[in-house]
Amino acid sequence: MKYKTEQEKFWANQFGIDYIKRNNSKPILNSKINMWKKILNATNNVNSVIEFGCNIGLNLVALKKLCPEIKLTGYEINEEAVRNAEKFNVGKINKISILEKINFGKADLCFTACVLIHINPKYLRNVSFNKAFS
Repeated sequence: MKYKTEQEKFWANQFGIDYIKRNNSKPILNSKINMWKKILNATNNVNSVIEFGCNIGLNLVALKKLCPEIKLTGYEINEEAVRNAEKFNVGKINKISILEKINFGKADLCFTACVLIHINPKYLRNVSFNKAFS
């Protein structure tokens, strides 16, 4: 894959793999479950969710535990993170940079968590989900 930015290359390679190891734990998953429980209690009718930059999918796992029937989709640049996320079998995980054109359908909730701070500011307008709000 050809990357547009140094940040993409950085996350797609060893740093992204090291991030997986640092952030794959039961306490982190439990904190995500608690966070999503509060968020979902403040919403109505969330039946489908897309996460841009899902890493190993812990947010998606938390959502699935809280709402077993929910339809989940994740997008992630790091191949190893995608493989790890797919093992949870909670939804469709796609290997792609969010700077690429992603043809995603409608969802009740689309989000990214701690990803945008890692996007080169010159490319923020290229982030895929921006097109949904144009």
